Formats: sequence, structure tokens, C-alpha cells
Amino acid sequence: MISPDVFRETIIKPVLLASGTHSEAAEQLLLAIVAHESDMGTYSKQFGIAEEHAAQGFFMVEKPTEADTWETYLNRKPKFKAFAMELLKLCPNAREPLRENPLYACFIARMKLWRNPAPLPAAGDLEGMAHYWFDHYNGSPEDEREQKVAEFIRDYEHFIGAI
Repeated sequence: MISPDVFRETIIKPVLLASGTHSEAAEQLLLAIVAHESDMGTYSKQFGIAEEHAAQGFFMVEKPTEADTWETYLNRKPKFKAFAMELLKLCPNAREPLRENPLYACFIARMKLWRNPAPLPAAGDLEGMAHYWFDHYNGSPEDEREQKVAEFIRDYEHFIGAI
């Protein structure tokens, strides 16, 4: 497990500030995603899923999602594409950048949220973040909403504490 404060100060905040996509709400949501998706950095790969579809990195981004982000967004946004390319240069020999380069993985997760037209919930709105995550980040069916939202909130409170 990685300390939430360390994760926020060394990965999330620097990426958001450097990419021009910072807000307190984005910081909190990305930290919450790490807490829920990877048990606060305990895991960096999804198990029990075919390799080509398994989510990777502390933000648990799937390879098809990464590819789609490049194809339909980054390749059309020169500023963000250049930033992503600079992050990739930090680990030039990475075979799995989403796992091996947490700064890059954070940026790809941010782009997944950024390109969504729905506004982020307000900073401090944990329930709003949980529903936003379910609607725009998670791929579970609607009938699992109540359970998944409760798990998201539970994981935030367990790993990070009260908002």
C-alpha cells in the first residue's frame, strides 16, 4: 500500500498541475479511484481477466481504454498528446506503461475523466464521486450500482479516511 498523501503529492497533483487539468475535485476523485481500484496501490494488475483486457496500473485502466484514449482523443489534442509522450519518455523501456509508469497511468485516467462532458462532482462530495466513478469510469451493469457505489465509499474511508 502507498500512503494516500504520498500518492497525491508525488503522482496525482504533479500530473494534474503539469497537464493543466488540476482541480481539488479531480485530485480527490483520482485518489479515490486508486483507493478502490488497486487497494491504494497494493495491486497493479487485474487478475482473472484475459491479458489483453485486464486493467493495469494503480488506476486500473484497461488496454482497450488506453488505445481508445489515444485514437479518439490524444491524437486530436496536440498539447495533451505531447504531455503523454513526455511522460512515456520517463520509462522508455516499459513494456506495460500503465503498470510501470504511474505518472503516465494517472494522466490516462485523468483523460478518461476529462473528455467526459459531465462535470466532476464538487470536492468533498464522496457520494457524488462514487456515482460519477460508477457512471463514467467503471464498467459494471446498472443493477450493481448500489453495491459498487457502497464499495467505492467503503474503500475511500478505509484507505483515505473521512473526506
